[in-house]
Amino acid sequence: MHNQKQIQSIPLATQQEPLQVYQDNTIDLVDIFIKLIQRKRIILTSLLICLLAGLAYTLSKPQIFSYTTTIEIGSQMNSNGTPVFFEKASTVKSKLETAYIPQVLQSFIETDPDSSRLKNLKISVSIPKNSELVVLSAKASELQSDNILEIEQKLLDTLVKDHSRILKVIRSGIIREKAEAEAELAHLQNETVLDVSKKKLEADLVAAQTNYQRLNEPEFIKVKRKVLENKLKTVENKLGILIDNAKKLQTDAVNLEHAKQKMTGKVEDIQQQIQLSMNRRQQAIANVDDPTQAMTVLMMDNEIQQSRQFLTALEERLYIRLAEKISKAKAEEKENQHNQNVIKAKISKIKLDLLNFDKEVGMEQAPAQADIAKIRAELSGLDVDRDRDIEKQLQIIQDLNIKIDNLSPTRSVSPPMQSLNPQGLGSIKTIAIFLFLGCVIGIVLVVFVEISDKAKSRLAESNSQ
Repeated sequence: MHNQKQIQSIPLATQQEPLQVYQDNTIDLVDIFIKLIQRKRIILTSLLICLLAGLAYTLSKPQIFSYTTTIEIGSQMNSNGTPVFFEKASTVKSKLETAYIPQVLQSFIETDPDSSRLKNLKISVSIPKNSELVVLSAKASELQSDNILEIEQKLLDTLVKDHSRILKVIRSGIIREKAEAEAELAHLQNETVLDVSKKKLEADLVAAQTNYQRLNEPEFIKVKRKVLENKLKTVENKLGILIDNAKKLQTDAVNLEHAKQKMTGKVEDIQQQIQLSMNRRQQAIANVDDPTQAMTVLMMDNEIQQSRQFLTALEERLYIRLAEKISKAKAEEKENQHNQNVIKAKISKIKLDLLNFDKEVGMEQAPAQADIAKIRAELSGLDVDRDRDIEKQLQIIQDLNIKIDNLSPTRSVSPPMQSLNPQGLGSIKTIAIFLFLGCVIGIVLVVFVEISDKAKSRLAESNSQ
């Protein structure tokens, strides 16, 4: 109850104040428009100041133009008709950016002291999409047009000079191939060379025909057969001699064996005789007191000595000389047998050749006849082959001429030139932007003035209360 009384005791003006405050905080577009009209002097003044600033900026700002040149990289045509460029566009771009542009700018500034303002000049290098073109572009005022165009021309000349070295190597290689092809063509068109080839083939044909006729002559066949027969007789005679030598070697081997047996018997007899002499000597030594026995011992020693010398000589003949003769006889007998086998194989081959003589003669005639046919075909096709080779060489020379004609040097598709219209915003657009800026500034100033007035009025009301 007490709270209700307090609420009822609040003055009506105080109860209506929040509503009034809420109404004051609402934004009415009509009121804003009215306020702008009331403060039009501020807006018009801002517009006028910005208009004058825009005109001053437009008149004082130098016009900027673009300077461009488009470079086509040199190329040659491959066998498929596709151009093969001297360098990739990306490589050319790197060369220009890292080497040529700084070098040309530095050289230009050093030679022309008045061009120091070009130190901050930026020349951009770009490659249009899906192309092998390189575009040089720069932006500057018209006062610098001569310098920039000259710089771009020097950059173009530097790149052309670099690529001319590659072009010269390629061109000289093609010219060398063309000279070789022309020399070959002259050789083919030389009638003397053709006559020499014909005469050589004709001589070969005569030789082949002569050989074929010789193979068909009965007397030649008879002589050839007789040669085989004589060869067979000669080889058979050699075999007979070897057989006779074998018999002689066998007889010698038997005689050597008998001599060995006899000498072995003699060696055994002498050895027994020496043994008996030794026994008698022992007995004589036992009775050495008798002077007669002493003489006998001396004689027996002499006899034993002679017998031993004879035994040594006999053993040398038996175990060394005779053994060597027996070994040599066996080797000769073995070699004789080997030679007989070789001779027998030769005889078998010659007899086989005689049996197949007629067949081999026919086989020899077939290649000779084939040679004649081959040489005749070469003679008949000599002119055709020559004409075909000449036509082939002419085509090669024509292709090389096309290659030379299709050598494209590095060049400018369009020379360095200045754009027709200046770059950036035009005068009208610039003034329009300044007018729009003046309008915005004026509206901001109107809002600021209104807020200031309302703040002053509220401050005055609060001071009056």
